Formats: sequence, structure tokens, C-alpha cells
Amino acid sequence: MAKFYKREAESDLGIGMCWFEVEDGRVVRQVEAYGGVWRWGDDDHPQWLSDQPESALALDDGEVLAIGAEEFEGVWAKAREVGSPNLDAELTGDELKQFVEMWRALREVLSDRTIPDENVREEIFSRVPRERFVETMARADRYLAATSPADGEPTTEGD
Repeated sequence: MAKFYKREAESDLGIGMCWFEVEDGRVVRQVEAYGGVWRWGDDDHPQWLSDQPESALALDDGEVLAIGAEEFEGVWAKAREVGSPNLDAELTGDELKQFVEMWRALREVLSDRTIPDENVREEIFSRVPRERFVETMARADRYLAATSPADGEPTTEGD
């Protein structure tokens, strides 16, 4: 028989709430909400699903509340509607800061007419280390892949 719980949670997105469904001693569905960011996980989408057994979740802690199936199903439905199980579809504040810093450096170098064309690459990498540049662009690629419509799906651009 399934049991349902909720408790306050903390992540890189701040303080929020976590709801989970436990069956046979393991978490089978989980929802996290941090402001407007909703994450959900299940066996098919394990990114946001706790891998700890029920015994490790400290369910007797006064911070954890037992809830009914109806409450859990309500937050599960909302999370599925507005949230994402995909780690790549959400950016942290630190990731956004890295993007901004990199693009500012690129803009400064490319708009500086005193830098000879043959030195542009060297100047960019003097401002943004090559490894960070490559990592940031790879993260941008993963984000775009996770948030772009699949081929053939309609987009809202130009509507």
C-alpha cells in the first residue's frame, strides 16, 4: 500500500517543498517545487526521484508530514503540467551568470576595433578560459535540446 509524505526541501533553487509516494520501502514518485520551478520524477524519469530507501528518509522526523493520496495526486498533476523531469531543461542562477559573463566578454572583444582580427580568439580566451567557454557552450546545447520542440512539433514563434 502506498504512503504519501511532504516536507520542506532545499536545493540550488532555494527552499521549497517535496512530496513523495513510497511503496514497498522505496520512493516511486516524487515532486519538488521551488517557487515557479516544479520537478517531478518516477521510474521512467529518475532524475528527480530519491534513490534512498524509506528507512533513510527520516519519516519519523517532525518535519515530515504524512498526507493523503488526494493531496499527492493534486501536486503530481500540477508538476506534470508545469514541471520537468529533465535536468537539462532548467538553468541555475550560477549557470545564467556564466552565460552572461561569457557573452559580455565576447561582445567586448568583438566590438573592440583595436584588436586585430588574428588576435580575437586569443583575446576571447584570455577573458573566458577555454575550458569554461567549452563547458558553457555544451551546457547551452543541452538546454536548447531539452527545451526546443521536437522536429515537426509546432512552435509559437511568429504566431
